[in-house]
Amino acid sequence: MNDAFDDERLVKKLKPLQIVAIGLMLGLLSTTAVMALMVYQFDASPNVDLGFPMWIIPAIQAVVTTLIVIPSIEKSLGGTMVKSIADGTWSAKNPEMARKFPDDSSKLFAVLMALTMIRFALMEGAGVIAAVFFFIEAKPAGLAVVAGILFWLYTQFPTRNRVRDELETLERELQRRRDKLDS
Repeated sequence: MNDAFDDERLVKKLKPLQIVAIGLMLGLLSTTAVMALMVYQFDASPNVDLGFPMWIIPAIQAVVTTLIVIPSIEKSLGGTMVKSIADGTWSAKNPEMARKFPDDSSKLFAVLMALTMIRFALMEGAGVIAAVFFFIEAKPAGLAVVAGILFWLYTQFPTRNRVRDELETLERELQRRRDKLDS
């Protein structure tokens, strides 16, 4: 990666992304904690039995989201955004925003932020559904699904090294697209 993002600048830009990621993880954790408290402490679960384990639905949703939906969005949306940077059609909505994205590295970081937030929001959604289904049927397997999703979110947390690696990947894609335009 070029040195457009030195450590100090990267850390400064990374903080808001990390705050959003932590917020989504804490939101899922607190929702699950409230559901577990209602089930185990207050016995407030409707304890519905649909004839099949409901936790399977959010588990399948999480697997499909991880293996199909997120890669598809990253390829299509990320590819479109990188293409617009490569061909010079990427533009900020107003002059103030344009100052925030003066170079390709800043624009690529905006792409990375958008993709990371989408990734986290999709998985948090699967986790909330798992927590609700756990509440409805009061089976610990629902908590296991939430724990699995929280672990996945933890492994995807935007650390300095992970973001640097993803920015390098986006820069290679940008260069590939520019080379393709030049030929």
